[in-house]
Amino acid sequence: MTGLPTNLFTMTKLPFAKFTMVSFIIIALSILISGIITYQNSRLYQDTTRQVEHAQRVLKASEDVLSSLKDIETAARGFIITGDSAFLNPLTQGRGTIHQHLINLQVLTQDNPTQKKKVDSLRTFAQQRAALSIDNVRMRAQEGFKRAMEVVITRSGKYLMDDVRRLTADLQASENAVLAQRKLLNMQTIKNFNRMFFVLLATIVVLLVITIVSIGNNLHAAKSQRDQVEVFNKLLVQKVEEKTAELSGIFERITDAFIALDKNFCYTYVNEKTGLLINKDPKALIGKCVWDIFPDAVGSKTYNTFKRAMHDQQYICETDYYAPLDIWQENHVYPSKDGLSVFIRDVTEKKRSEAERENLVEVIQKSLNEIYIFSPTTYQFEYANEGALKNSGFTLEQLTGMQPAHLKPAFSQESFAELVTPLLSKQKEKIVFETVHKRADGSEYHVEEHLQFIDRGKPVFISVVLDIDERKEHEQELNVLNEQLRGRAAELQATNSELEKFAYIASHDLQEPLRMVSSFLQLLEKQYKEKLDDNARAYIQFAVDGAARMKRLILDLLIYSRAGSSSEEFELTDLNEVGAEVHETFLPSLKESGGELVIHSLPTVQAVRSQMMQLFQNLVSNAIKYRQADVPPKVEITCKDTGQGWRISVTDNGIGIEAKYFEKVFVIFQRLHNNSQFTGTGIGLAICKKIVERHGGQIKVESTLGRGSSFIINFTRTNSIPIHES
Repeated sequence: MTGLPTNLFTMTKLPFAKFTMVSFIIIALSILISGIITYQNSRLYQDTTRQVEHAQRVLKASEDVLSSLKDIETAARGFIITGDSAFLNPLTQGRGTIHQHLINLQVLTQDNPTQKKKVDSLRTFAQQRAALSIDNVRMRAQEGFKRAMEVVITRSGKYLMDDVRRLTADLQASENAVLAQRKLLNMQTIKNFNRMFFVLLATIVVLLVITIVSIGNNLHAAKSQRDQVEVFNKLLVQKVEEKTAELSGIFERITDAFIALDKNFCYTYVNEKTGLLINKDPKALIGKCVWDIFPDAVGSKTYNTFKRAMHDQQYICETDYYAPLDIWQENHVYPSKDGLSVFIRDVTEKKRSEAERENLVEVIQKSLNEIYIFSPTTYQFEYANEGALKNSGFTLEQLTGMQPAHLKPAFSQESFAELVTPLLSKQKEKIVFETVHKRADGSEYHVEEHLQFIDRGKPVFISVVLDIDERKEHEQELNVLNEQLRGRAAELQATNSELEKFAYIASHDLQEPLRMVSSFLQLLEKQYKEKLDDNARAYIQFAVDGAARMKRLILDLLIYSRAGSSSEEFELTDLNEVGAEVHETFLPSLKESGGELVIHSLPTVQAVRSQMMQLFQNLVSNAIKYRQADVPPKVEITCKDTGQGWRISVTDNGIGIEAKYFEKVFVIFQRLHNNSQFTGTGIGLAICKKIVERHGGQIKVESTLGRGSSFIINFTRTNSIPIHES
């Protein structure tokens, strides 16, 4: 590489570098030796300190023994002299504590045979002295002061106490000697440590001064070397950037996703195609572990492939499905000692196509319909599905040597070839025909065959055969039923015609006697008015009213009978015009009551105009009739497009209807009020229901008692055309 310093890799071999290294080694050794000596002195100091503490505990324990024994002696003397039992408590306490102090002293001196022997003797004398004090106290309590004093005068207790003091002093003198010796050793250790520390410190300081001086002398040379290194680094970075840009351009131009991972599976490079595939920013992935970004992939086939490729250092190609992103990926994994290079190809569409193709093949194979593929030149079968084998009774080996004409008794090979000629000449895309197939056992069945010619690479005929035996039987049954229905329809038409004639004649014949009765009653009242009393005139009026109601009832019955079987034809009926006529009809009633009838835009529908007029007249009439007292009636007719038809509402502010009567109001002769409240025959809403049902619709009521009612009519769009503004 031109322009790079030739002595770059010899810089570390300069004398300055060696000297600096040796200096630091010596300093490190000095620090290590200082540490070792410090550790040893520290251990020695700790041991000495423990021995000093041990001697101090021995002195303390011996003092405790002597003190407890003195407490016992003082308590016993006080009781003997005074006889006061208060001295017995210190005696009892001292007896317990001296025993514990002696045990403690024995434990502390068990590693020193000389001291242990002294402690054993001290234990004997101390116990004897304590026992003697207790005996003196017991004698004082039992035999009196004089007897106790006789024992005390013998001075045996004093001799024992002197022995205890002597042994205690001897024991303490030995421990004090050891204590002084150990303190002296501690002082010597500290002095040795200080001397060694100052020597090492001086050595380190000298070496550091020498090193600093050497560094100062080599600063100029180091600066020159740094300049050379900077030049080299700039050239190296430039070359690396050029190569990186070249590789990045290559990776960005490839159509597959590409990633580079280090040994810890962290991203070191991600191309733009990868970002588009996983819907993430490629730059944001650099330095992050792939398993942290996709934790669901841990343990997957891809995860194991990456691990195996890194471990075996061998190229691996595998295909895996990643559910969270709903993609199939084909991974080409190239390992190296520094990590992995992975080319990722999105094969989702390919996999789906393969799956769809496999599903289609499975559906075709398992289909209950017969599916055949045969050659356009030899007409021999090349494929037959399970449905074909099951329905025909032939094996696949038998069918592959046969032609379609062999299954069709109605066709010869020539006539079948003539049948498919329009497919071969592209005059038709498909031929559908019905014929008869013959099974292997000789039985025949009706089929509907769909034939297509497909010329994609290898030209073939595809035949889909449907078994229509059951359909043929149903068709025959339906033909019989249709004949029967046509006969019944003719009978019903004749019956309806006779019923209409009967209803007309009956209504005409019934009205004639009613008119006669009403006329003669009115004539009787007129000619004999002066001779009739009030009761007679009331009876005549009742009879006239009854005849009038009977006439209205007969007329309503005639309308009701005609509502479901009108001879009038359906025609395009503008309900806006019907509404205008209804408004004109009720205008006097509305003016009289101070009411209001509001009609919004209504659709044009296929209907019998007179029956639509009857429908709206009955609903508006009821709204005006069943109004609240002292409240002007307000009736509103609206329409809404439901998407499937029209929803027409006739809403009022009348007296309302209880919910339990919502169905009853549409039943003929079912009235909710008597004639003294509201006049009527109870047929009006039944006629409305019959008219709406004849027009293919439905009617219902929604109401709140005391607040009004809304009669809702639903017409389907099949009986209407789009609404227009009026």
